[in-house]
Amino acid sequence: RHPLETARAFANIDQLSGGRLIFGAGVGWAAEEFEALGVPYDTRGARLNEWIEILRSCWTGRPEPRQSEHYDLPGGLLMFPTPAAPPPILVGGMSKAAVRRAGRLADGWLAFQNADAVDYSTLEERLALMRSAAADEGRSAGRVVVRLTGPQDSVVRALPGLARVGVDEVIIEVDWGSDDGPDRTLQRMRSSIA
Repeated sequence: RHPLETARAFANIDQLSGGRLIFGAGVGWAAEEFEALGVPYDTRGARLNEWIEILRSCWTGRPEPRQSEHYDLPGGLLMFPTPAAPPPILVGGMSKAAVRRAGRLADGWLAFQNADAVDYSTLEERLALMRSAAADEGRSAGRVVVRLTGPQDSVVRALPGLARVGVDEVIIEVDWGSDDGPDRTLQRMRSSIA
């Protein structure tokens, strides 16, 4: 998506949600999707770097003019509504490039793990890489969010280890049809890290 279109749509979502938007972005992995859209796959990292800058500029209401290899923005643009506060941007992905990008440009990192096979050593390594990339830019590393998939019992077992390696937040899928129900499931999760 073009960053102007995306910035406008998500500014509206931020307004509708009362300023609760957290924006996740990644480079993508399916080369055939890029080909179908007529966008070069090999430039996806550079495009995302610029895309993040453009989103932040648009969310001020008066995006800076820009002429670059990937995007051109004329001067004098107005983009309203603006978010109540700049929405945090999390860069998703498990590659070293994604983690460095999260440290250099974003407000945090969105990782993915299967609860039955959490790779704590890779998470620790990637966290150190993110912190190093952030420090190189003179910024703090931001928060670490892990989207954890798998059976609820495995999720409960994985939570203490994720907390130990420095994960700030976990996104889980709640089985709304289970006998436990969402409230009991949440209580089990909370008690596992208390």
